[in-house]
Amino acid sequence: MLIYYPYRKIYMSKMLCRCLNKLLYTQPLCKTWIQRVRTVSQSASAHVKYLSRDDESCTLAYRALGGRRSPGIVFCHGFQSNMESPKALLLEKYCLKEALPFVRFDLSGCGQSGGKLSECLFTDWKKDLCTVIDRLTSGPLVLVGYDVGAWLCIHAMLDRPHRVQGLLCIAPAPDLGTRIINAVPQEVRDEIHESGQVTLLSSTDEEKLITQAMLEDMEKYNIIDSDTPLPTTAPIRIVHGTGDVEVGCDVVLAMVDNLGSADIRLSLTKTHQHHLPGELANKLIIRELKDVCSVSAFAYENYTGDVQVARERIQVYGGRPWAKRLYSYNRDTTLME
Repeated sequence: MLIYYPYRKIYMSKMLCRCLNKLLYTQPLCKTWIQRVRTVSQSASAHVKYLSRDDESCTLAYRALGGRRSPGIVFCHGFQSNMESPKALLLEKYCLKEALPFVRFDLSGCGQSGGKLSECLFTDWKKDLCTVIDRLTSGPLVLVGYDVGAWLCIHAMLDRPHRVQGLLCIAPAPDLGTRIINAVPQEVRDEIHESGQVTLLSSTDEEKLITQAMLEDMEKYNIIDSDTPLPTTAPIRIVHGTGDVEVGCDVVLAMVDNLGSADIRLSLTKTHQHHLPGELANKLIIRELKDVCSVSAFAYENYTGDVQVARERIQVYGGRPWAKRLYSYNRDTTLME
């Protein structure tokens, strides 16, 4: 009786949830109420808000979505892009569905944020991300970065290891400054040296302003050329295209080799486009986000080092989605699957 009682209790709770769901989604009045609640939740991030950076040098535009679950999600957009990108909207839709806190914002000089792009440096963008983490979020976080945003998230994870418990990199573009210098012809390098800036076209024919100060500042944050692996410990998931014309797979593999985390997974999708279009790529991104959230949430607040305690907590917290798989804090061994 004592052995089967917990399972009977869980079974009864599932039956109760099924009855409540049937009641809520079949009664006209309840359906109307649910639709109103969803409309209010969706409008929570509809208005752009502004935040002054810690040094008060510029204001950052952001959209925030509240949630009752953990961890929170912060999205950092790509190089000279903005927070209205398709990947940002995809993540916001998922967080709204799963009741996860979500923040997306524009880096300084981009989108609706203040500052001149010609004066912005990689250091300024790093400060932007750290300001958003410190002042707009609380508790454990999973950072999601696209393109250069993934590179920024890696450095933010190094600066806030107690807060950032997981990282999802979407088509990461590390060491961009060094790769630009090596890729452009000599006449473009001379133009950058003489005029201090140049406008280049991306693979999607978008104009990107490149300044000499920006390139020199980026070199300080290179992670591929690092002599020792970066002291990252949180789980990292990476989604990349096999034929990416802007950032090759060799660059991503070199980045993985220089990250200290033991729990790193690289997922490849067959596409040559850097922005990873298509429904299959979106499903892969959401799958990796679910996985890194499940691992990071457990490691942040529930690991005690005792396997038996972890097994007991599976029974106590069995209804939580991140309790399906338990990992040790150093991500070296799996406790239970």
